[in-house]
Amino acid sequence: MSVYANLHFALEGLRPAATLGTGASNNSNPTSRGPCVLVLGPKDSGKTSLCKILTSYACKQQRFPMLVNLNPSEGVFTVPGTLSAAPVSDILDVEQGWGESQINGPAHLHPKQPYAHFYGLESPLTNVNYYKHVISRLALAVSSRLDKDEVVAGSGVIIDTPSTLMERDPGHSIVSSIVADFNVTAIVVVGHERVYSEMVKRFKDKKTVSVIKVVKSGGCVERDASYLRSLQSRSIHDYFYGSFKQNLSPYTVTVDFSAVKVYRIAEESALQNTSVLPIGEDEVSAVTKDPASEYLVPLEPSTILQNCVMAVLNASREDSIPSLVESEVLGFVHV
Repeated sequence: MSVYANLHFALEGLRPAATLGTGASNNSNPTSRGPCVLVLGPKDSGKTSLCKILTSYACKQQRFPMLVNLNPSEGVFTVPGTLSAAPVSDILDVEQGWGESQINGPAHLHPKQPYAHFYGLESPLTNVNYYKHVISRLALAVSSRLDKDEVVAGSGVIIDTPSTLMERDPGHSIVSSIVADFNVTAIVVVGHERVYSEMVKRFKDKKTVSVIKVVKSGGCVERDASYLRSLQSRSIHDYFYGSFKQNLSPYTVTVDFSAVKVYRIAEESALQNTSVLPIGEDEVSAVTKDPASEYLVPLEPSTILQNCVMAVLNASREDSIPSLVESEVLGFVHV
């Protein structure tokens, strides 16, 4: 824990001094922003716990850090399958992990207001191009908030990542995209010597990025697949029915399928298979299309939608697929 505390003090020294208080101002100057920290590590190495520690310590210093979750298998302030970002201005709830957001109803502590984009797949490697696209859209939203709020900008950004980014290809290319999109200034590698060395080599010419290695916490335990599924089920349950502290009462709405359009997220294995291309279309003509049009696949109404959780986008039924992939999430429905 002393290593994590020293890391916090180092980050605190990089934060501008005059960022306490309230109010918004134009803060488009990157030099007035706090550190942007990217946390990497293998599975069950304590990445999320480290993000919680750094966030909690920053809040105790009267900072409002921006927390970014890039792990689609774990929902932070929302359901699994989304990438989210939210400024944290209050202590975290030790009983509920990250605490409550406004989507869970009234909260005992300060509710969080997450900005979410739907990825819809469990692993970033299932559709790398779409994952990078969602990251870029989320980074634009975070940058817009930092430009308008000097307190959040001065407090910095803390980014949690999935363990799949530890793979050389394409995991490390995704890391490079995250560093470029979020203007990352520090990469923290938890308990992995090889990845630390590779990150040092990859960003040795980028003087604005520091690579730091910290030890794995002794309290980390390995979680099996059934336990992770139970966490995901609980997160979805809490979204619709609330927590044990605050119950919610979801209601049923009958909607005609002619009034909505349903899409599923395409997997790269399907996109690369020429057998699924329309008749008369080859790989060359498919590549020349707008890549955004291949991120989503129209889905005909059928029993396959039963018991599915679907995201409702901030878009109209007539919008094109390129417009849909630019839209943020308004909420979720269970069929």
